[in-house]
Amino acid sequence: MDILDVYKNSNVYDLIKKDISNNMVSHAYLLVSDDLDLLKEYSFCIAKQLLCNNDICNVCADCLKVEHGTHTDVVVYPKNDSKQILTNDILEIISSSVVSSSTKYKIYILNNFEKTLPQAQNKFLKTLEEPTENVVFLLLTTDEKSVLKTIVSRCKKVNVHNLTIDELTEIANNKKTSIALSSKNLAQTSGNLTTLNKIIEFPYYVTLKAETVNVFTKMKHSKNMLNYVYALSKYKDILEVLNELNTVVLDLLFIKNENFNISNSLYLSDLQNVAQDYSINALNKIALKIKESIKKIQANCNANFVLDGLLMYILEVKTKC
Repeated sequence: MDILDVYKNSNVYDLIKKDISNNMVSHAYLLVSDDLDLLKEYSFCIAKQLLCNNDICNVCADCLKVEHGTHTDVVVYPKNDSKQILTNDILEIISSSVVSSSTKYKIYILNNFEKTLPQAQNKFLKTLEEPTENVVFLLLTTDEKSVLKTIVSRCKKVNVHNLTIDELTEIANNKKTSIALSSKNLAQTSGNLTTLNKIIEFPYYVTLKAETVNVFTKMKHSKNMLNYVYALSKYKDILEVLNELNTVVLDLLFIKNENFNISNSLYLSDLQNVAQDYSINALNKIALKIKESIKKIQANCNANFVLDGLLMYILEVKTKC
């Protein structure tokens, strides 16, 4: 089983197939999931489904061009490895989207749309309100709340279901990798393709997940806080560290609301044991502090200084709120 097989068994495939059959393909789909890599994979599957005359045959010219990233009517943003769609990108999209496509559809895949600045989203709004007939926008987001409500209201929203561990295991078995994935590794993914890819690409990722969980489950006093700062600061990508800390906060909020389908499912028992130590108010404040810390790192602040301040804040808020 590969990603295309999984897609053909998904709710997304069924929805697009129904829209095609009823001649009601939307001008814009908002694809929502906490799994960015899955969103990206599915967006290319959707492009194939819209362009192929034989239900994603994977052998026709359109399918092969989409597969190899050479289809002129499938355009992906952001470009040049940027993580954010810029205002200039939006202006470029607006300008090019009015050109008639030579195929059935011209498809724009807009990754990380939640990171698009509000002013850029507003510029995009008129294009959604008055779309060109054969243009389809696929807006991918892991944080729907950061997408303007006016944008959301003009899209057909699709909640992309997570993969099962069995599906992810089969996908992992098809990947060419020198890393031997254990059942424990696969359990750590919680069915998240992005996590699986990180485990394969970065051998340290499993350890990072454990150490970010430890901040909340084992860090009890300021006297041993520096040990955790040191453990986290050794990772080159501090933004990844902060994102993983935020994932733990979200997991604790889920547990507080009796939702146990968490990202760090391998540590469910440990997180359940400490969830009572953190109020919902405290967790929300920590989440905001992490966002603030991310902005500081992006502004080139000292990583140790940022981590030290964040971990001290976690201890203080835990006791005060």
